[in-house]
Amino acid sequence: MTKSKFKRKIYYSKTLDFQGIEINIQHKKITRIYLKISNKNGEVTLCAPLNISENFIVNFIAEKLPWIKDNQQKIHHKKKSLDIDYIDGDSIKFLGENYQLKLIKSAKKPKIYLIKNQNLINQTYQENLQIDFFNCPQNQQNSDSNQIILDYEKDLTKTQKIKLLEKFYRQNLQEILAKFTKKWQEILQVEANFVAIKKMRTRYGSCNARKKNIWISLNLIHYPIVCIEYVLLHEFLHFFEQNHGKKFYFLMNKFMPNWQEFRNILR
Repeated sequence: MTKSKFKRKIYYSKTLDFQGIEINIQHKKITRIYLKISNKNGEVTLCAPLNISENFIVNFIAEKLPWIKDNQQKIHHKKKSLDIDYIDGDSIKFLGENYQLKLIKSAKKPKIYLIKNQNLINQTYQENLQIDFFNCPQNQQNSDSNQIILDYEKDLTKTQKIKLLEKFYRQNLQEILAKFTKKWQEILQVEANFVAIKKMRTRYGSCNARKKNIWISLNLIHYPIVCIEYVLLHEFLHFFEQNHGKKFYFLMNKFMPNWQEFRNILR
């Protein structure tokens, strides 16, 4: 397996301030110049061959500057949308749509209600009702009629609210994954040892192809259902091809021709 260009030995590095953007330049034994933006914080890293001139690097950055700014802005907005205070009226992304968080105090045991297009879709923790996302009527994105209601008579800290909502997210993501897992196992004629959910900060999915174990990021609950299916299929196809080579992308194109559209949403 070829070692990633971003993980190879750094012979020397420096930080360049280019029109107010800090760029970490790393010189390695590679043949081409590469640019990467961290999904975590928008940090820009440029990997360059050892013998490349500084003038070439500056011109390359100038050419890519609109792309850098555009992607940093997307990362900033994505981070801002997930970093909220969990107070009444906050906007929460759920399956690609905006929901207003509503806090009420009437239930002795915590309940979470999902209101979509002014209709009660589900109630969790006590009735254990299911959300049929696949047959749910779609309403306009960012609609003010979408609400996630957290009902608990006790005062909750931010950490407690997050834990309750994460339990809600996990329950619904498990239901969605179960349906897609069944679908793709039948199509691909393969069976996963398990498909599990865990909190991942920098990845949407990972797998152990040898053991046929798949992990899906809890953060995917904030994105449209099609993105969840895309990530799951991506990991399933690693059972057949572990690298991101021509064969892997041939399989992606075969089973999900518009996969790049969903990848771009996640980016």
